[in-house]
Amino acid sequence: MSFLKDDPEMLAWHLESRGYQPGTYQQNLRRLYVLLRLDTHELNFISHAQGLLTDDVWTGWWNVLKADFTDAEFYEAWAAAKHFYAPSFVTFVDELIADGRPDELQQVF
Repeated sequence: MSFLKDDPEMLAWHLESRGYQPGTYQQNLRRLYVLLRLDTHELNFISHAQGLLTDDVWTGWWNVLKADFTDAEFYEAWAAAKHFYAPSFVTFVDELIADGRPDELQQVF
């Protein structure tokens, strides 16, 4: 995806094709970062579920995932992006955020 960061028009098209409103170049880069981070979280979640990621490593990523969802941009991006992810990961994240807005999640966990 590095080619997207160097091409503002392609980046805007990519995000629009995934249901996001176009923004400034900086906003689009930030959205791309959020989406790539969600991809990483999904990969780690599935890897852990399949026994390919140890509990110790998963605990660290679980904390990162919770911290990421305290950022409103992750919360907002999730609504448009979740249909691109594995159903088990969607359920997991939906349960994570079900109890409150991002700024309240730190208090929940």
